[in-house]
Amino acid sequence: MPNFFDELGALVEATWVRANAKEADFPKICTDILARRPPSEDVGIDDVIRLGFGSERLVRQIDADSDFGQPAITLFANGLFYISVLFWMDATTGIHEHGFNGAFHVLHGHSLHTTFSFEDQHIVNEHMKLGRLRENTPEVLNRGATREILPLGGTIHSLFHLGHPSATVVVRTYRSSVARPQYTYWRPGIACHEDYDRKELTLRRAMMTLIYRTSPGNLFDYVQRWMAGTDFVSAFLGLQHCLSLVSAEEGDELIERVRRNHEQIATLARDVTENFRRELFITRRRQVVTDPELRFFLAVLLNVRGSKDAKRIVSQQFPGAEPVDRMIEWTRALGKLPPMDAGEDSALGVQVDDLLLGVLRGLLTGAPDGDVIGNAERSLGRRISERDRSDLRALCGALRGSELFRYVLS
Repeated sequence: MPNFFDELGALVEATWVRANAKEADFPKICTDILARRPPSEDVGIDDVIRLGFGSERLVRQIDADSDFGQPAITLFANGLFYISVLFWMDATTGIHEHGFNGAFHVLHGHSLHTTFSFEDQHIVNEHMKLGRLRENTPEVLNRGATREILPLGGTIHSLFHLGHPSATVVVRTYRSSVARPQYTYWRPGIACHEDYDRKELTLRRAMMTLIYRTSPGNLFDYVQRWMAGTDFVSAFLGLQHCLSLVSAEEGDELIERVRRNHEQIATLARDVTENFRRELFITRRRQVVTDPELRFFLAVLLNVRGSKDAKRIVSQQFPGAEPVDRMIEWTRALGKLPPMDAGEDSALGVQVDDLLLGVLRGLLTGAPDGDVIGNAERSLGRRISERDRSDLRALCGALRGSELFRYVLS
């Protein structure tokens, strides 16, 4: 089995050298070779695990200190590129790009994969851009799937790993020759170099954590005074760190205090924080979900915008099933799981009953609120009062604004 990655690496090297090692050619070379010699047909995750422990000496481990992979093991390396297998347990990558060229291949498990494009509208500096982040059509990548990795804006994507574990083979260069920072992307439209290379910002973040742990009542005053004299990128990233320390209610208070002097930063922070809370709500539910279909449903709720794409993804993964029926049954099943927090009625945070499911069904089909209410009346077998209608309109609004269904009903 170790010879497979040696042979794969030698084949990639020989092919790329014949192409004069042009950086732009490397992703296609990798995808072509991975299609001819797919690792998923020759190698299993048990083979990789045995290699990690059974070899007297591994090749130089390039990603050993990285948090990208749980873990990541390097299996081939030369002076031009290297090959790694990345394991994933309960992992969801943020929206990111790569500072290298190459390709990845699903060795084990499957993932919901979403690619994006980013349109610049305002360049703050070389470390941060504001603009429009557009989602492309999501897809499920099953075992054996291969995709190119293009550098720095060429591939902007996120992955929700559905296997437990999932494993990905990555063939990649060490770095791209493109000269700009590697961005992380946040909804609704921010591209930022999170590791903004100012030692001062690293210290400020550490000081925020210290103050929060020792004298939390002083934290907001310190942060606001500091923001008044620092640059836009540092202020935004520092505020994001502070928001990660405090409760949701405290965070909302801080954003409103910051708004008095830094309205644009406060608005950006609010939008990013609202989306982060939505993502956290859903990913925490995955901790109590082991059923593969329910984990898939959580991935759809987290990553897929709009009921049309959600229904398409469900139909592709479960052909022959009516997608709305499937999503309603998954919601019913999630509603039976124990709550995550005190005061909640279920793992979904609300009581899931036939009325809620009926309203949700109507919204998933794209029916207007009036039709949803009329259908609820017919399903109850009686006329409903004006107060009931008001409650149903409120339920429609609550589902559209909920952390769980907000994205798929948008």
